[in-house]
Amino acid sequence: FATYERYYPAIGVSHEGVLEAFLDMESHPLEPGESLVGDWLYLGTCADIPKGLCEFADLVARQMQVQLKPWEMPTGHCSWYYYLDRISEQTVAGNLAALSADRDKLPIRYIQIDNGWSTEPGDWEANARFPRGMKAVADDIRAQGYLPGIWLMPFTAARTSRLFQAHPDWFVKNWKNDEIYGTPSLDFSVPAVREHIFNLFRRLSHEWGFRYIKLDAVIVNLAPGRHRDQHWTAVMNLREGYRVMRSAVTEDTFILGCTSPLAQSAGVVDGMRVSCDIFDRWEAVKDVFMRVFKRFYYHKRLFINDPDCLIIRTSANEDEECRRPCVRNAEEIRTFVTAMAASGGILMLSDKMSLLDRSQIELLSKLFPVNTEAAVPLDLMESNVPGVLDLGRRGRTRIMALINWTDVDRELRFEINRGHVFDFWSQRYLGLCDHRIRRTLAPHASALLFVTDDAPAAVVGVDDCLCPAVEQEYRDGVLTASFVKPGEKAMVAAAREIQSCEGGRARPVETAFGRLYEVTAVRGARTFRITFKPE
Repeated sequence: FATYERYYPAIGVSHEGVLEAFLDMESHPLEPGESLVGDWLYLGTCADIPKGLCEFADLVARQMQVQLKPWEMPTGHCSWYYYLDRISEQTVAGNLAALSADRDKLPIRYIQIDNGWSTEPGDWEANARFPRGMKAVADDIRAQGYLPGIWLMPFTAARTSRLFQAHPDWFVKNWKNDEIYGTPSLDFSVPAVREHIFNLFRRLSHEWGFRYIKLDAVIVNLAPGRHRDQHWTAVMNLREGYRVMRSAVTEDTFILGCTSPLAQSAGVVDGMRVSCDIFDRWEAVKDVFMRVFKRFYYHKRLFINDPDCLIIRTSANEDEECRRPCVRNAEEIRTFVTAMAASGGILMLSDKMSLLDRSQIELLSKLFPVNTEAAVPLDLMESNVPGVLDLGRRGRTRIMALINWTDVDRELRFEINRGHVFDFWSQRYLGLCDHRIRRTLAPHASALLFVTDDAPAAVVGVDDCLCPAVEQEYRDGVLTASFVKPGEKAMVAAAREIQSCEGGRARPVETAFGRLYEVTAVRGARTFRITFKPE
């Protein structure tokens, strides 16, 4: 479909090979002579599936008049996957202190308080574990140089809440009687509901100061029943609700939809969870990225993709407060980090930060500066979980991620033009390669490869950033290049010996593939210049 503004659609293929398109009309009654108008259906063909999907998302964005703001990619910390709903002012303060101490390594932007802060759904007030109120907690976060974020379920209310008890007429009804349709679902065709939610979000953003608002459990709280306006649908209710929320907050407040209809939310949210929840085992990582990589084409067209949180802890980094013990091994964690970088989307950490050791902080730091472009899955039509991922070019370097999602050794391959190949995780230079790269990976393992255009001298790799944008130029025997991060090491492949190096210390590295030099910045230099000996 080319629009998603009225009904839930479905596309199928019959046993006879007939393409079928459906719209769920939600049992709306029709008066004599009345008609229902559905969403626009698009039929097209393409030879290149990934390219065609991107063009399709561009079409949907135009049809639905999506205008994305130029957001800095959200990065932050979310409380949910360590504490679940057992959070307090103390847990927020503890992670805030730990993150502040490592700000140079982990330059995140948001501290997001998840479920567990409120009295109950519908009555969005601080509970006893937040005795000073949420504005005071938000002020604490701002005082440390971060932006505060908060979680809520705005489309519903608990039946025991004061909101529900006072206004049962604000919720979607059954078609045949005035009973509530399933889980209470606020009816945004009711003017009083729109006013109530507007005032709630104005308080969250303008008064309390939250600048990242996560809206959860959306789809399960959208009832396809009878609204006050009987021409209203669940999708119309969703979009009107999001519009009201968006209109109430400050211009710099980021709205994230979570467990929400996807394309139906285009143009009315800033970011969208495009995966299931992450859980404790390897299989959960696989489930998450099966969805993330298949939905790559939504990213920065309909909204910013959210692949859910990154968790790198093991049992050694858990204490009695941990509500979700994790059992992934070191290889699986590294693959999780690789996949997160390849997603190009929102990066939210969700460990108890004070319990991570220095090697784990260093591992997380390699994600910065963050990649902001979704990798294109080159094996989209061959693999249930894509594992050949093209992260695109940064200057003269193409970045490729390979992931073996299976439980046996697997060969993965991709085509290249002639170039220098560097393996980031092993920090190994693999020489000049032509045409095709093949790698056999162990179960659950990953590789991140830099493929840099052939030149007499080039920066072919770095040691401290998964997706570096190295600026470099080789001319007349001189290589000029930038360091991406302070203190990092750049690997330079060259046909000739070095005569001098300004801005860095160069030392030769033993390799089977010609000359390789490790260049380390001196005195905080951000660029270096290497002059090579004449032939």
